[in-house]
Amino acid sequence: MQSCLSHSLRVSLVGIAVIVLTACEAASPTPPLIQPGPATDPAGTDVAIELPEGDAERGGLIAQARGCTACHITGAPNIGPAWESAKNPDGLNSPGIAAARIAADDYNGTATTAEEYIFESIVSPNIDIVPPTPGANWVIAGPSTMLTEYGSLLSRKDLADIIAYLKTVQ
Repeated sequence: MQSCLSHSLRVSLVGIAVIVLTACEAASPTPPLIQPGPATDPAGTDVAIELPEGDAERGGLIAQARGCTACHITGAPNIGPAWESAKNPDGLNSPGIAAARIAADDYNGTATTAEEYIFESIVSPNIDIVPPTPGANWVIAGPSTMLTEYGSLLSRKDLADIIAYLKTVQ
């Protein structure tokens, strides 16, 4: 009788553990996979290509995995424009800076929208360097310290996700 009871108790405990683990897995989904290395569907450098719908959460993970936040979020001085409006003297976040650059007389790129400008700035970072302004957190006027290979390292989906993420950074 005792072995029957202890067997029943063990089976019950295992059943409860399976239910708890299943509930935990459902509550915390695995983050989307971020692959290092060349993309299987490289974005290239044509800013006019159509991008898929972006996933801002995945874009944030990509930005962290690729090291973008080291220079654009965490406040590394003298590297590049901050993504947050509070860290820019003009009060603009990345999409705001992008829109202002497209309208600037000294803009050198081909983008016609803020999204295209962000795409262009990632895959061809030396086409248009955001000029530092008084009080800016960066003083570099060019050339960019960013990798110039992101057009082959990031997929179209990766870029769409990063752009969606940057639209959420205030």
